[in-house]
Amino acid sequence: MSEQGRRGEGGRLKKKLAIVGGLVILVVGVVVVLMEPPYKGLRTICWPIKEVNHVTQMVQACSTFAADNDGRFPDKLKDLYPDYIDYENFFNAYDGEGRSLGALVYFPGQSDLGFSRSILIAYPAVIDNSRVVGYVGGHVVKMKEKEYQKLIAANKDGK
Repeated sequence: MSEQGRRGEGGRLKKKLAIVGGLVILVVGVVVVLMEPPYKGLRTICWPIKEVNHVTQMVQACSTFAADNDGRFPDKLKDLYPDYIDYENFFNAYDGEGRSLGALVYFPGQSDLGFSRSILIAYPAVIDNSRVVGYVGGHVVKMKEKEYQKLIAANKDGK
């Protein structure tokens, strides 16, 4: 085979590799674009796990306090330290990088005999238009912020 024929084959090989490389990049790009919505959906489903656990532990500590104090919840969350909560900073919420999101929202003046659907504790941060709340009855849920604000307003109005 002549020198010129070999050069032609090398040029074809480079073209083929460029085409295959381009196709690989295209396929990877398409996969990334297609996977983004499920990833965001998964993140939306999983975001409250840490927050739910945090509020659940605080509701349980309040319930234990109430069991020891004739059914009355504490006047303030700090009353739970150190007998019911042994970590003083647990009354605040923090993001994944350790920045404070503020203190947990507490609704004092209630007892364990009160309306079980009264909000006792709420997570201070709103994520994806939702907030984690813990009720007097002990259950903890992710609630839409609009619904939370409506309940708070109704509570202030005495309705």
